[in-house]
Amino acid sequence: MSKEKISEEFTTELFKARKKLDKVSVRWSLDDPVMLQAWLTMKKIPAPDQKTFGIDTRSTPPSIKFNPYFINTLSDERLECILSQETLKILLRHPTTRLAHPKQISSLASSITVSQTSMISLFAELDMDDYLPTVDNYDVESNQHFEKYFRVLNDKYDEVMDQIQKTFSKMSKEEKQSLEDAIDGLGEPSDGEGDEEGEGQGGSSKNGEGETDEQGYSKFSDEKDAIKEHLNPEGTNNKDWGENELLDEEIKNVVETARKNSESWGKNSGDFMDSIIAAHTPKISIREITRRFAQSVASRQTESSRMRRNRRYGLRYPGSLRKYTTKILFAVDSSGSMTEDQLADGFAIINAACKEAKISYLIFDTAIGDIQTDMRKVKQSFKVDKRGGTDFQCVVDYVNVNKYDGLVIFTDGYANAPEKPFKTKTLWLLTNKEEKPPVDWGLRAWLNQSNV
Repeated sequence: MSKEKISEEFTTELFKARKKLDKVSVRWSLDDPVMLQAWLTMKKIPAPDQKTFGIDTRSTPPSIKFNPYFINTLSDERLECILSQETLKILLRHPTTRLAHPKQISSLASSITVSQTSMISLFAELDMDDYLPTVDNYDVESNQHFEKYFRVLNDKYDEVMDQIQKTFSKMSKEEKQSLEDAIDGLGEPSDGEGDEEGEGQGGSSKNGEGETDEQGYSKFSDEKDAIKEHLNPEGTNNKDWGENELLDEEIKNVVETARKNSESWGKNSGDFMDSIIAAHTPKISIREITRRFAQSVASRQTESSRMRRNRRYGLRYPGSLRKYTTKILFAVDSSGSMTEDQLADGFAIINAACKEAKISYLIFDTAIGDIQTDMRKVKQSFKVDKRGGTDFQCVVDYVNVNKYDGLVIFTDGYANAPEKPFKTKTLWLLTNKEEKPPVDWGLRAWLNQSNV
């Protein structure tokens, strides 16, 4: 087959694939506005290095790479299911996670997360139960978030990789029959000219990784073959994942807009909405609090040092040594509206935080009570003098005077609004999701009891 013929074939396949993708977009414009908005944030480009369909967050602009042959092999129904899964990953911010490696574990954790909210029955109809990334197939808890699945699967990395190898090296009946037919045909004589079937393949190859066209795009024998390749955690669908703050912000805006308009969620269930909103709500663990503040509120100091060469004057004058310091204050609301259990949670947070970083804390109601600076080890008890009302302003005044970089206020939120601290970034850590701070500034998060 000539190159002109190959180019014409690929052009036809690409045209068909784009039409199929557009059909899904039209359906989403009526039924799934949120999915459509997330889908439209990404540029769609064909790419031979993408065997099936995947998200590239490292390109500018971020893109969805697709293989036209993969798109055209799937039925409309199963294609929409695949696109829903991948777009849901965008909404859940999986492709921009810092947990991108090992990529097999990241892919598997993401697929297990979205498989619990998508139309898995469409794959089960193809007798692909063994290949599906479900909680049962990988022996993990249901209804967990991506980060939890990543940690659990990574902790048993060797076992998981063995299971992936066993699962995806298995051949279906159709694959076994195709292999047997190929083996039977090896002994047949060839005149070097090739028969019609051979000529029909042009420059394509048939090997253990399947057929490809002259431009390197993978082809698939049937729908089952295509889906199996896409579900394989060792495939290409997440190879271009990476952190992208601009994309994160764009997706956050999509979710925030939809949060205010329930009709934007279309036909999706409440659990679906909660999963996406939760992904855009800070998940509070002590590591996450200290990591976030260490990165976002770090302050830099410069000191003279003879150990560093002066770039301008050489050894005649001392050089400068940069020191990065971060002062974080945890403030625990001890007012009468806070229960004993909630106070215990706050003190547990302080004790856990001091294992991760040097911190300061104070306890307050209408005035500041116990104060501890530069806490370095766990305390057995905390002093709570009185349980009156709540005044956040006393905390803000203390922070302004003592010049902290970051402030975490653990509270139920019931009090008058304080003034915004001069230079201190603030995280409002609230006792449950029904509560909100009395201000519109600062980060906000809700206590996850399992992280205390």
